[in-house]
Amino acid sequence: MMSRRIDQILVALGAMLILISSYQLFFQKSESEEGLALGRLTSTMSVVKTKRALSLDWRDANSGNELTENQLIYTDNNSSAEVEFTQGSSLAIGENSLVKLKTAGKEQSMDLEKGFIRAKIDEDQPIIVQMNGENYLVSGKDADIQINLQDEKGEIGVLKGEVKVEGAGMNTNLNTETALSIDGERVSKKAIYFRTTAPGQGEVQYSVLNPTSVRFNWEPQEEAKVLVSKSQTLKNAQEFSGLSGIQGELSPGLYYFRVESEKGLSLITPFRIIQETQPKLLRPLNGEEVSVLDNSVLLQWKNDERLNFELQWKMGEEVKSQKVSSGSALIRASHSGALEWRVKIDSDKRPEALWSDWQKVQVNLIPLPAVPTDLAPHEVEFQTYDKPNEKIDLSWKSSLPVELEILDPSGKTFTKNIAENNFEWVANSGGIYKWRLRSMDNHLRASDWSEWKTFVLEDLSQVKNTEGIQRIQLKKPDQSVTFSWKTAEGSTSVFELAKDAQFKQIVKRIEANQDTAKISIPEVGAYYWRSREILADGTLNVSEPKRVIIEPVPAPTKPEKLPDLEVPLEELPTTSSFSFWDLIIPSAHADELKGMAKIELPTKEEAKSFIIRIYKDESLSELVYEAKSTDKTFIWKAATPGTYYWQYAIVDFWERQSLFSDPAVLTITGELVADPVQPKLVSPIRAQEVKPEDLILRWRDSEENDHYRVEVSRDNKFEKLLVKKETKKSEINLSDYNLSPQLFYWRVTAFNKKKKEIMSNTGRFIVREEENIPEMKASPVTTPVEWTKKWKTRLSLAWNPSMDSYKFSQNGEDGKIDGNALMGVTLSGSKFFERGVLSGEVLRQTGKVFEGESYLFQRLLFDYVYTWNLSRNHRFGIGLALGQSSGQAYEIQDDGVKAKSVSGLSYGVSIRDFVSFSEKWEMQSKLFYLTGEITQLEVGADFLRHMKNYYVLGGVGYASRSYSISSGEQTSLKVSLGLGKEF
Repeated sequence: MMSRRIDQILVALGAMLILISSYQLFFQKSESEEGLALGRLTSTMSVVKTKRALSLDWRDANSGNELTENQLIYTDNNSSAEVEFTQGSSLAIGENSLVKLKTAGKEQSMDLEKGFIRAKIDEDQPIIVQMNGENYLVSGKDADIQINLQDEKGEIGVLKGEVKVEGAGMNTNLNTETALSIDGERVSKKAIYFRTTAPGQGEVQYSVLNPTSVRFNWEPQEEAKVLVSKSQTLKNAQEFSGLSGIQGELSPGLYYFRVESEKGLSLITPFRIIQETQPKLLRPLNGEEVSVLDNSVLLQWKNDERLNFELQWKMGEEVKSQKVSSGSALIRASHSGALEWRVKIDSDKRPEALWSDWQKVQVNLIPLPAVPTDLAPHEVEFQTYDKPNEKIDLSWKSSLPVELEILDPSGKTFTKNIAENNFEWVANSGGIYKWRLRSMDNHLRASDWSEWKTFVLEDLSQVKNTEGIQRIQLKKPDQSVTFSWKTAEGSTSVFELAKDAQFKQIVKRIEANQDTAKISIPEVGAYYWRSREILADGTLNVSEPKRVIIEPVPAPTKPEKLPDLEVPLEELPTTSSFSFWDLIIPSAHADELKGMAKIELPTKEEAKSFIIRIYKDESLSELVYEAKSTDKTFIWKAATPGTYYWQYAIVDFWERQSLFSDPAVLTITGELVADPVQPKLVSPIRAQEVKPEDLILRWRDSEENDHYRVEVSRDNKFEKLLVKKETKKSEINLSDYNLSPQLFYWRVTAFNKKKKEIMSNTGRFIVREEENIPEMKASPVTTPVEWTKKWKTRLSLAWNPSMDSYKFSQNGEDGKIDGNALMGVTLSGSKFFERGVLSGEVLRQTGKVFEGESYLFQRLLFDYVYTWNLSRNHRFGIGLALGQSSGQAYEIQDDGVKAKSVSGLSYGVSIRDFVSFSEKWEMQSKLFYLTGEITQLEVGADFLRHMKNYYVLGGVGYASRSYSISSGEQTSLKVSLGLGKEF
């Protein structure tokens, strides 16, 4: 009995404990139960846990969570958290830390069990730090402090400002040159001599190498020893000795380091090395198939650290990219086929972030249901001589079930879902019937409705005609029709076709000893025909007239959607014609590459021709090609690679055009590749002497060239090669090949993307013997590579508004014209050679002066200057100029000012200067002095700002021009604003 009572008591206690535990685990505490909020989490990274007072469980922490009295915060490996108190101070909690937040009176307080804390203290709000059971009151003005504790050993150091620390029986001030050392119950003040500058406090370094090189810097820059350990207590530390800037090889992980010497030490500084790894992809992965309804494909990968990513994908040759701030993205697939995708972390702090492997998956687009095609009958007339009860066979083509809708002559609507491709409809009244269809798929999606089709039921039940009415439909206008009748043996027949039942308007009459007649009907319409039979005994039998309706077959219906098609691009080279300008400015390429694509259309018996349209966009708003073809195979000339949308319509033999089919995807694959351009050797050439350590071969680069092969030999036939190397650059360094002093030959072969090649001329150079220079040991110095300008052909178009003035004198009278010429345009270009520059420009300035008189100056000018390289990026040249100029000179006639055209050759001296300051900025200036019909002095300068594919120019210019007529003197101050491009 007693044991039974004990069992009951134990069961009751167990139930009570379960109830209390369940309440604490599963029910949220109110603020009244746990106290007012002390602050909130402003940031969390990776695994951060919190535990409230009286709670039994640890919960995941998130940014924005409130923190209350006696709340614990725990950070795991590679984790961190930031706390902002309601009073203003803040904490940055490093990884592997455990801290409890609370209040002590009006002060903020925290108990540090272990870890690394960085705190910012406001002037009016000190903070109490409990370490090893001892409270330390820390106060200061805008101070930044560092606190760490591990295995009862720690320190309180100052990173910025000054603080006062009270506790453990001491009252002391700390600054950046002092710190408080804590070892169990022993507390002492120590001097801080060194200040670490790299790696920084809590710095994270990402690297693809293992081990990776880490540079340690400190101030003052004196000889010291660096202790690096994975423990805060610096146990089993690695040691590096030397001056500030020494490097150490470390594997990935969390480290703590301190700098020390006989003069003192630094605070302990944490940092982390993380080895870059590929992002972990979730779905879809290699070899998987993805079926989508709305053209959107979901890509997912792990993003536990809430990082930004760069996503790349391609369907075909074009690679697309997108910035993503989450672990997933929706991309649009334009068609079914192979999809490849990959991601990498997108961060300026992680330039070596690794791409994931390309994932190749198969995307199957489930297209919208297609509109049913080949609906019949359409525009057909049916006759009935009985009570209207005609059975009409409706038919169509569709791979899916359809919804049928019929509108009868009375306006009633009949609908029905049908799985087959035909339906028998019973028409109960005469009149016009309309019907249409739409298809439905298994996903409850419906296509668009087809166009309304019509047929007519003609009620002829009151017409007395035992033979009825014949209907004949012709596919072509010239199609023959055969009429047949019964005849007696030996008789002669006369066939008659007329427009009226009385046979007064006979169209055709044929006499024959047979019972058939094959004739071409002159035009469609209603006819009557009969046969008159003359027997051997002369008896005449005449048949009853029969009505026949001759009509075209129904107009072509909307054709079915074309299949999604991939067509390879074929090259169709065409040679441009020679012109006079080729003598002055040679063309860069004589052949212009154009593409063509051969495309097959489906065979249609009723089609006389096809109309094809090709669009750039799916909405069919950007038409790029339209043609009419009588053959089902047509060639799209001037085609370019890409994805297009195409449709077609049918034109029958009656010249009736159908609606256009629904658009389908047309993919033109491949690319047009220009022939490679012969490399032009730059240096060293003409047996130039070079030092072995300065041996760099350079040549002129061209956009058409994909890569180069460099060959070096001692003989000009290149039978035995000393160097054979491929590169994508326009230079190669051979200083490491230790070529012996003698004469060498070299050449460069250029390849385009299709491996077509062209070889340069042969260059020569002599390797000079090295001078005996005493060996000197020096510390390695990193010399930055000086940027070198590559002078390319350039072409620009500029707007040149100007302020012009014209003074003239005639018969003792002076005249002056001032005004703005806003319509000024200059087209100019320059082609750079090794030792010269060929330039040309077309200038036109127009405006209005006085009443009815126009102002005009225009000039076509070419000049060639011989250039000197004043520096690596500075070219200066002097040469000759030749061109044609025309302008307006003014004189007084009949008490008015009249303009007179002046035109003629211009020739003289030109000076040009080209200075490149950087990859982005450049200045080009010019000076002309020209004589001829118009004497001209012109000077100007333009500044160029290079973009990715073009450059912007802006500048000023001044010109002075003299006319012989009326001693005219003209000045022009102009501004240049324009765009240009380098080739």
